[in-house]
Amino acid sequence: DEGDEETCMQGFKKAARIVRVQTGDDSNRHYPFRVASLAWPFFQKYCANMEDRDRRKVVAFASDVLGAAERLSDRLKGHPSVRKCCRDMQQLKELSERMTPGAPLE
Repeated sequence: DEGDEETCMQGFKKAARIVRVQTGDDSNRHYPFRVASLAWPFFQKYCANMEDRDRRKVVAFASDVLGAAERLSDRLKGHPSVRKCCRDMQQLKELSERMTPGAPLE
């Protein structure tokens, strides 16, 4: 939650690796999407001071999570945590676009 930006970014990268693996497995159900939603408040807090490469990594993570959500069964797509996560990841991508107009949303 609190810490310097570099420490928080390292924590994000570690968590993102775990979530990417878990979102690829339907048996994990909604849980990895619930965790992935935490990228949104993280991005809101730190994005203004992030280096472009780190911002791109967070946006790529959001895109990966949205893609994984699309591949879920209809039952899981409707889960509140999955729906919230998709809204959060879309907001993250939109905020990044507003910060760097014209930059592609990965």
